[in-house]
Amino acid sequence: MTESGHVLIFEPEYGGHQPSFVRMLVEHVRSHGPGMRLTLAVPGRLIERIREEESSDFDADDQVRYHLLSNDDTERCVAGPLPARSLARWRIFSSALKVSKAEHGHFLYFDHMQLPLAVRARPTHGPSISGILFRPSIHEIYSGERSTLSDRLRETRKRVLYSLMLRNPRLAVAFSLDPYFEDFARRKLPSGQKVVTLPDPLSALPSGDGCSRPMDYPEDRPGSDRTKFLLFGALTGRKGVAELLEAVASLPDSARSRLEIVLAGCMDESTRGQVGSLLERHAGLRDCITIIDRFLTTGELEWLVSHCDVVLAPYQRFVGSSGTLVWAAALQKPVLAQSYGLVGELVRRFQLGEAVDTQSPDALSGAVARLLDPSLRARLRHEMLRDQFLAGRTPHDFGDTWLRALRPHLSI
Repeated sequence: MTESGHVLIFEPEYGGHQPSFVRMLVEHVRSHGPGMRLTLAVPGRLIERIREEESSDFDADDQVRYHLLSNDDTERCVAGPLPARSLARWRIFSSALKVSKAEHGHFLYFDHMQLPLAVRARPTHGPSISGILFRPSIHEIYSGERSTLSDRLRETRKRVLYSLMLRNPRLAVAFSLDPYFEDFARRKLPSGQKVVTLPDPLSALPSGDGCSRPMDYPEDRPGSDRTKFLLFGALTGRKGVAELLEAVASLPDSARSRLEIVLAGCMDESTRGQVGSLLERHAGLRDCITIIDRFLTTGELEWLVSHCDVVLAPYQRFVGSSGTLVWAAALQKPVLAQSYGLVGELVRRFQLGEAVDTQSPDALSGAVARLLDPSLRARLRHEMLRDQFLAGRTPHDFGDTWLRALRPHLSI
């Protein structure tokens, strides 16, 4: 028997946005969800990160309890081919939902659930479900770059999967961090009214409170007067780390001597290996690269963004939303980002900085060289439509939109 007003939140990963999103939803429900209860089906490391890195008291209580995922279950959800991971997530989620007796199940990251819900792998009966789509890739936003055959095939496949997924009777709400996808879905997809835009939030509004310099970023390092370019977050292949360093290596010594590239965030093994190889091949990179290869606290992230000159988002044809843009706009730092997809569209529409073809070494190195000019950076900061871009992106806006969309599907 299900318990009224009880929602299970499922998330097996903990490396990127997950801790802050979980924290914001829990805090909002505790403040604005009387009669509602949450069960967090998450790895223990996610809870640890919230406590350690967000400086948040995150104990279970009468309103929030934990269903900690085992190491084996977590591994099944994050390793191996995508179809296997998707089905593993569905099985483990379904088991946690049954054990918790929750009335509703919510996937924090919903993109992997398209296939199970589309093929109806026994998900047509039971509690209602919802989830957050980070990378809806079909809408009418174009970057000006020529679409590839791969792009067109992906969009065709996604349109079929989304159509089948949205028709699933158990799916109550498909939240989208892409602000342009809701309109497209409602006009072009069956059951598209289930799509609701969820603001990609700034996890903590910059205040200076708790802002702290990372201890492994010494203030007295050589070249502290250089123009600082910051690339932060989970540093994986899609972030364009290797492509960025190749572009910087191609700059003349006179340009490299005026810049510092800060890579701040936990690298995956592949990226770590690529960075090591590039530093060995290009001796000139060593003097202009600072690496902080670990997870960052919110206070450390705020310090780094506050003290940089340019925020980097050189994604490689990445589809989806990026919290990097939100952080940069909040602290009024121009970005250097890909021109492709949603990221490129937001940079252009809100004049957040420079959007270029980041797969082109010449375009990327040229943009880095241009942004060494303080007058250009000042102009970009002045022209930035910061307030318009950040409107509706507070933690309260995020939690309130989520809660309002779910209330009709809960017995509270």
